[in-house]
Amino acid sequence: ALKDKEITIMKKQMEKLTNKLQIQNIGVQNNIQNNLHIHLLNHDNTDYSHLSDIDYINCIKENNFCVKKLIESVHFNDEKPENKNIYVSNIKSNYVMLYKNNKWQIVNRKEQIDDLYEYNEVLLEEWYENYRDKDNEMIKSFTRYLKSKENNEIIDNIKQEILLLLYNNRLIESGC
Repeated sequence: ALKDKEITIMKKQMEKLTNKLQIQNIGVQNNIQNNLHIHLLNHDNTDYSHLSDIDYINCIKENNFCVKKLIESVHFNDEKPENKNIYVSNIKSNYVMLYKNNKWQIVNRKEQIDDLYEYNEVLLEEWYENYRDKDNEMIKSFTRYLKSKENNEIIDNIKQEILLLLYNNRLIESGC
């Protein structure tokens, strides 16, 4: 309990310092994660195994935002902190922070969000193909999504929402 309190105090102090300096202190962040025994997974090894049919159904019920909901369920799930391996540290920047090759790396934001979107969309489609005969309502939801994704404006809006998701959860992801 005392150690948890000390960690909480340290996190609050780091958040204040980070906000003042407008930078991410990656070294301190990794130390905190090691002290908490959280071992981040490299982004290309993100674990999806915890997702149940209900999780996928909940994503699909979000219609146009089903892919965003899947990303949220995987990368921003407090029960799977090892998947918190991506975030946007500065909304004005063209880069994303990605845990890759066992360290934080800066990667092109547009490319990464496009890849993240496409990868999670394929996972949803694969799950849907295996499950669709079991739930008519879900078929309607996903069919609406598939039709709407032909509209580039809708896809751009979804990707903008994913960007905001990555930014709004940056302090959670970075351990500050």
